[in-house]
Amino acid sequence: MNHSISMLSPVAGCSALPPNSGTKPQNTPNRRRHFISLLQNCKHNNQIPPIHAKIIRNHHHQDPFVVFELLRVCSNLNSIGYASKIFSHTQNPNVYLYTALIDGLVLSCYYTDGIHLYYQMINSSLVPDSYAVTSVLKACGCRLALKEGREVHSQVLKLGLSSNRSIRIKLIELYGKCGAFDDARQVFDEMPERDVVASTVMINYYFDHGLVHEATSVFSLIRIKDTVCWTAMIDGLVRNGESNRALEVFRNMQREDVMPNEVTIVCVLSACSELGALQLGRWVHSYMDKHGIELNHFVGGALINMYSRCGDIDEAQRIFEQMKEKNVITYNSMIMGFALHGKSVEAIELFRGLIKQGLTPSSVTFVGVLNACSHGGLAELGFEIFHSMAKDYGIEPQIEHYGCMVDLLGRLGRLEEAYGFIRMMKVAPDHVMLGALLSACKIHGNLELAEQVAKSLVACKNADSGTYILLSNAYSSSGKWKEAAEVRTNMREEGIEKEPGCSSIEVNNEIHEFLLGDLRHPQKEKIYKKLEELNQILRLEGYTPATEVVLHDIEKSEKEWALAIHSERLAICYGLISTKPLTTIRVVKNLRVCNDCHLTIKLISNITRRKIVVRDRNRFHHFENGVCSCGDYWRTPRIRIHLSYTFKPLWSPCSKDSHHRENTSPGVSSSTTSVHVTALDGIVNVNSLFTVAVFVGLSLTTPNQRSLENRISCDAGIDMAKNLLVFEVVSFSFFLFSSLVAQGLKLAINLLNSKDVDEAFRAHINLKVLRFGMMGSAIGSVMGCVFLMLSMVNVIQIRLGLLSCGSKSAVHAVTALVLLVSSALLVYISTAFYAFLH
Repeated sequence: MNHSISMLSPVAGCSALPPNSGTKPQNTPNRRRHFISLLQNCKHNNQIPPIHAKIIRNHHHQDPFVVFELLRVCSNLNSIGYASKIFSHTQNPNVYLYTALIDGLVLSCYYTDGIHLYYQMINSSLVPDSYAVTSVLKACGCRLALKEGREVHSQVLKLGLSSNRSIRIKLIELYGKCGAFDDARQVFDEMPERDVVASTVMINYYFDHGLVHEATSVFSLIRIKDTVCWTAMIDGLVRNGESNRALEVFRNMQREDVMPNEVTIVCVLSACSELGALQLGRWVHSYMDKHGIELNHFVGGALINMYSRCGDIDEAQRIFEQMKEKNVITYNSMIMGFALHGKSVEAIELFRGLIKQGLTPSSVTFVGVLNACSHGGLAELGFEIFHSMAKDYGIEPQIEHYGCMVDLLGRLGRLEEAYGFIRMMKVAPDHVMLGALLSACKIHGNLELAEQVAKSLVACKNADSGTYILLSNAYSSSGKWKEAAEVRTNMREEGIEKEPGCSSIEVNNEIHEFLLGDLRHPQKEKIYKKLEELNQILRLEGYTPATEVVLHDIEKSEKEWALAIHSERLAICYGLISTKPLTTIRVVKNLRVCNDCHLTIKLISNITRRKIVVRDRNRFHHFENGVCSCGDYWRTPRIRIHLSYTFKPLWSPCSKDSHHRENTSPGVSSSTTSVHVTALDGIVNVNSLFTVAVFVGLSLTTPNQRSLENRISCDAGIDMAKNLLVFEVVSFSFFLFSSLVAQGLKLAINLLNSKDVDEAFRAHINLKVLRFGMMGSAIGSVMGCVFLMLSMVNVIQIRLGLLSCGSKSAVHAVTALVLLVSSALLVYISTAFYAFLH
């Protein structure tokens, strides 16, 4: 903060003195104590001028003790301008008065003025004490004034103050903030006793500059570590993307029986959020309850963020509703969580609730709600909220808000409108915004606009590896391999390395990370064996790898293998072999999940009867029963999987999301839901009813068969009477067969629910035997209905024939059977159709 020195004029020694300045104060000790007591009791800066006037009237305005207290109180009550005027009218200020004003200037963030005042003190031939040096070193560090800081360090050496512990720590802070780590380490190494405070300072500034190894080495040398030191280590690792190591440090902290504080808990929850470590996050939550850590705004917001980013949005909402007091930060965490899970409506409703509570939304609030509108495809509402920022709340849109609007238009396919929006913005677009538009152009196939955006990206000097990869992929998807190769060449020449795809999974409170084709894991043989089993089952089901998403000019077989070893697939395979059946698998990926992996995970969730939750760079994907509910709104061409069956479900939870409406297996649900059990129960019950009905008909018809034939006069009637018995026997056989098959299927479902069954065997049985078994049972029931209908026709014709002869024979039981079958047939047809459809 660059502030003028004008508030310090006139300088000491040149100020005009008030009248009667030569009069000596009377009864000085008592008066001095009285004025100091008045000043110490001040609660507001408006109380200072009357007391100051009284001090002047009593001729104590030059008393250094009173002036010192005046300067101190003015600084504490944020009245540094008044303190500067008092100082400027002080005759021959001593080092304590200089120190008081320097400290006040630094406290009020007037760092440059504090440094200049220190130089005035030196030019006045005053020797600074350790307090003055500490204050000016703090000002140099905050102002990043390395040159002035080195000069002060030289004075420290000349004055023999280098052994002072506070000065050494401030020197370490100065050099650490300015990135002069050789000087910082030299000061640190020269300390006779490297206490935990100095070590913690070194650790913090190493982490601030990304020097993880150096910070770790300092941390390892500390013998006795306190809570602040452990917290600094955990926080630094999280800030530098080493969340897995941060959790290891937290475990070591527990082994050392060091009690964490609120800041430690928040840092650990942040690490859990980054890694998706839901089990450990839940343990931390229970630890809070056990040790009585208050659920305040600070900790509550971290908990909401952890549960949201770990995939349990319901628990995050419960925590939000449980909090007694909520501020804007709490609302922001929940809105961001809803947006991340594609719950756009809930996020917008919560935003409206924030307004109704009388809270003023912040810039972060609008980032969250606009992001929710983007994921939900709510263009009109998004623009309404965007324009209300400046109009209703006086918040000027920043690059993040503009980026949300460009992303919203890009997802809806309104690419030209998005490009025009960028050109009309008040701020210059960054590489993230242009990258989002380029990605949308690639997805929607607008190569012409993609090339225009690409030129802007090349001109953007802040482009990262993801930007170059997007540009290369845009060329590759259109077959321009030469241009794509040139982009990758330029990327290598500029020393930009591609960010590797990394997926992590939590198993038994441990985080396991996988890269593309990773061979580092101790159980790599089992993982790749499971991957091969899944690939074989997927191919049996008709899955064809979408090799067109591999944007490299290589052979088809190499493309298929490149898809098969993606990091998220390896993580899922490890989850399948390491967790119990029916356990939810949660995977976190640092990049976006490709289309082929998205489709493959759908099928894996179907054949393994697992719920799979994947969090990528943009959002959550919830896979269950072969359906994905990610809540993301992309209008893209449908990508098809060629399957051996083509049933199409009438409705699915993702029906709104045309980006994820691919044809998937609609066969028997992999989770053996209650739908299938209900359908089988319906088949068994209706078939049992028909079987009993036909058996009753046989019992009534067979003993009277001979007498019935004798009582019918024509040959055709005799043939009908004979056919009646045959049709009823055949119908009875089909219904009995259908009932037995349905009962067998229910036993098979119970077998599949057993935890001892291998998942590959379960998947094969589930997709083959169960599907054809249900079809066989339904066909048997239909055939039984056909022959039952034929017997009913014969009964009706026989009945009419007997009536025409004037016969009053007792075949009313058969007539009752016809009525019973007719009424039950409607129930059966609806049940059989429902079962066959699912």
